[in-house]
Amino acid sequence: RFGVAALDHEDPRFSYSNEAGFWRRFRYASIHYVAARTDSGKRIPAFSRFAGTYGAAFLANEWYPESRANTGHALMRGSTALAAGWGWNVFREFWPDIKRTLRHSKDRQD
Repeated sequence: RFGVAALDHEDPRFSYSNEAGFWRRFRYASIHYVAARTDSGKRIPAFSRFAGTYGAAFLANEWYPESRANTGHALMRGSTALAAGWGWNVFREFWPDIKRTLRHSKDRQD
């Protein structure tokens, strides 16, 4: 993943949105998972994320039994990993709000 990001100058780091409202923030987190900014500020597809995720899934074929070491299973593992990463990205966007809500509910109980 790092090699691809270095070649096309991607910055795949997570950043919080400055958006207000659930859907706008959800959209921001979703788009920023599949698109990355370059050094120049231009947005491009997050090639490194896809290459790294699917590359790891195909490399994992070496450790799986023959019945699961095939293209179909590798694509399934890669897609599952991408979906989990997307979910994590959305969760991170909302985590500060969730944490604040949990603290306030704990304070009310005390």
